[in-house]
Parts: sequence; structure tokens; C-alpha cells
Amino acid sequence: MKKEIVPRVILLIAILTACGMVLMASGCAGMAGFVTGHKNEIKVGLSEVNITPVPDQGWPMVGYRRYGKSNGTHDPLMARCIAIEASDGTKAELLIASVVGCSRDTFTQVRKQIAARTGIPFKNIMFSVTHTHSGPAVSGDYLPQFIKGCVEAGVKAYETRSPGRIAIGPVDLPTIASNDRRMAYGGRTTDPTGSIIKVEDPWGRLRGVAFCYGLHPTTLDMHNLLFTEDYYGYAISGIKKKLGGDVWVAYYQSAEGDSKGGHTPEVSALGTNMTNRMYDWAEIRGNLFVDPVCAAVAQIKTESNPVVKVADDTFEYPRRTAYPISVAEAQRIYDDSIKRLRQLEEAVAKQPPYPTDKEELERELPMPPNWQYYQDPSTIKNTRLGMRIVDEARIDVFLAGLSLGTAKRVADPKNPKSMKIEQMAIRIGDGVVLSMPGEIFTDLSRDVKKGSAFGPLHTMTVGLALDSGGYMPPEREFLEGRYAVLGSMWSPKTGEVFVKDSIELIKRVH
Repeated sequence: MKKEIVPRVILLIAILTACGMVLMASGCAGMAGFVTGHKNEIKVGLSEVNITPVPDQGWPMVGYRRYGKSNGTHDPLMARCIAIEASDGTKAELLIASVVGCSRDTFTQVRKQIAARTGIPFKNIMFSVTHTHSGPAVSGDYLPQFIKGCVEAGVKAYETRSPGRIAIGPVDLPTIASNDRRMAYGGRTTDPTGSIIKVEDPWGRLRGVAFCYGLHPTTLDMHNLLFTEDYYGYAISGIKKKLGGDVWVAYYQSAEGDSKGGHTPEVSALGTNMTNRMYDWAEIRGNLFVDPVCAAVAQIKTESNPVVKVADDTFEYPRRTAYPISVAEAQRIYDDSIKRLRQLEEAVAKQPPYPTDKEELERELPMPPNWQYYQDPSTIKNTRLGMRIVDEARIDVFLAGLSLGTAKRVADPKNPKSMKIEQMAIRIGDGVVLSMPGEIFTDLSRDVKKGSAFGPLHTMTVGLALDSGGYMPPEREFLEGRYAVLGSMWSPKTGEVFVKDSIELIKRVH
């Protein structure tokens, strides 16, 4: 009996072993489809690289007319990137860096180096900046650091790409931003709709979220001498915490030319201290993004094999060839504004003294523990809060000087009549990402969305991309002047041309 059982047991073990090996081989082959990429799956890579200057003290900072140099880092400045490779081999990247801006040459250098190291076509790499006003000047000794970090982010995203799912969808953010040119009338909301790129793994588990919204990162003003990503750094941290710490999160700037957080650029340029220009307010504003973005992410359905198309072109946009006033008239207005300011200052000096900025602020709220770092003492030593009529006169001087400078540039015989600007459209499934040069006014971006072949809810407009160009207002805003218009070198007709060309570019990938 025992002699009969032993061969049967051995035979059974052999059969089970063979079946197990077949199942294991089948399972491994199936998993290999996810690891190496199936022909009908998109591959997505995500990266994040620290680009904060090293060391972080003593660097010129850019944003406002800042005179002090960096004292350190409040939160690190990052370069973040999404790399995508469609099933047909089409490759593209969306790279964003936390600085106020950089030159066309720097944009080009970074894109060329990423293209050389990854094989992604140069014209398929969309590179933009967040426009934080608490970052370093992208020049001098920091320039090599910046380029190296941004290239590293682009290469890392490409090298870590893996099969996944992706889609573009909307997010409703109606009460976060204000139109800085309508502040006296309540600062109506600019564009209440933002965009989201959602990335999942092949099994539908969340890997990454990119949210795009037009709002100047200027909660911290010229007195802040610490590097920071401003409100969106807090937003990123809050979204990560709610969705899971291992989820990649990035912020992409949109049309922010006239979109601020409750203050005007004119007052910001003066450096007038305001109680809502501190880190606690940046955190409050950043946290406003968390719940709406997370709720919108849950509603977006991703695709495993979306169509990916890229269109890149160079458009010729008209520049200003005439200015409302002559250089001589602009000079007279500037001189008169200075005289008026001096007269007001003398009159105010004869009145009882106003409290200093610090004294006024201390009456309103406790001073933050990092006051000595937040404030550059040289900017508050002799200033007085409460002299609002003097501040208005200082604004007049500032705007008159800006107007004089622009009048001179327009009158210069070397002033070009037009400027060639590169733009790009990247289709991802049922959505599209459009690059926009410089600081576009929100109404122009909304007009592009309305005319987009993908519809306004699936059109993501990324500002300060591929080139600088400065402020681009719609024609009607030129009637009112003020900061963004007086300094703009674009023609009043440029906005209309931009909208038309952008809509046509989007059609090419539809």
C-alpha cells in the first residue's frame, strides 16, 4: 500500500510544481506589461528638485523694488516636472520653476539640455515659472545653479516615467483672487475656474496632481527677505497632507496679469506695510485651495491611452509704436508729481507724529517671531503709517516715472514694431495645455478658453511660459492706464491678436 502511495504523492507534487511555475510565469508576464509599458498605455514621470540658492544668504531678490538681499529660506524653491510618453511614442514635458521670471535665453538653454539628454523634441518641452516675488534673480552666480536644477527636474521626470493614467479637468475657485484694477469696486473675481492634471498608476491609484490658477504670488512683499514659494507652497503642502504624503503635487501659474490677493501693485511698489502681507496670510490663502482641489481631483476620470499631440509655433505680436503723451509731457508730469509730494511731506511734518509701521502693527496683532527676518529695518526706520495722502502722492510719482520710462522706450528709433513669441499647445486626451508668454490679463485667457476647441473646462492656460514679454492687457484697459498698462510695451491690439492665434494653435492638436 505504502509503495503505491509514494509514487502518487511524487506525481502530485510534480504536477503542482509545474502548474505553479506556469502561473508564476504568466503572472510575471502580466506584471511586466505594467512595468515596461504596454503598447496601449501612456507613460508618465513626475519629479521635484530643490533649486533654492546655495548658500541661501546674500543673494539679490527679485519682485517689487527690493533693495535687501536674502536672509535665508522660509520654504524651499522647487522645480517640478511632468513627463509624458504616449503609446505612439509622442513625448512632451511640462516643467515649472519657482522664480519670478527668466530670460528667453535661459528658457532655451534649459529646454535644449533636457532635449539632448532625453530625446524629447525641444519644441515639445513647455517651460514656465510660478512668478513668486520672494525668489532670487536668475542671473550671475545663481544662473548655473538654476539651469542645473531645472534640467535635473526634466531629466528625472523622463527617466522615472512608467505606465499610468492621466486627464485634464476643471476646479472651481471663485473667491481666492481679486482684480487689482477693480480694488476700489470690491476687486471682482478674475477667472473663477482653474485646471487640474490628474495622474494615476495603471490600477487607478493616485500618483500626482498639478493645479493651475492665475494669482500673483505676492502675499509676502518687498520686506520679506526669506526665500518662499508664497501661498502656493502652503497649498501644495495642504493638498499632499489630504491626499497622502507620497502624492506628487505641483502648481502651475496661469493668467495673473491683473490677478492679486487683495492689494494693488502700486501700493506694493511703495513698500507700505500691511498686516495681510505676512506668512500667516500666505498660509490662509494657500489653504483655500486644498478642499476645492481635492474635491475636483476625485471627480476627474483618467485615461490609460489618451491622444497626445503637440503644436509649436512662433507668432509676431505688435508692440507699441505710439504713446498717449510725448516724452516732454511725461517729463513735466513726473516733475510736477515730485513737487506735489515734497509739499505734502512738508505739510505732514508739521502735524503731530504718526505711529511708526511697527507700532501700528503691534496694536493690531502680535508681531511674528521672525519679524527681524521678515522686515528689513532700513525700510521702516523713517516711514510712518497713516499718511495715506502722502502714499497717494508717492504712487503718482511712481506711475509718472513708469510712464516717462515707457514713453522714452517707445520714442526710441530702435524700438521694434513687433516681437516674435513662441507658443505651444499640448493635447492630453480630451484636454489641452496652452503656453502663454509673460503676464497675460485674465480676460484674454478666458477668451481663449471660450474659443478653445476643447471647451473652457478642459483648456489649461499656463502663463510666463517659454518667454517673458511683460504685461499684456486687453485693449479696453489701455483707457485707464495704471501700473500694468503704463509699463506695457505691447500694442493695444496685441491682446486681440494673441487670442486669435492661441485659438488657432489649439485647433491644430484637436
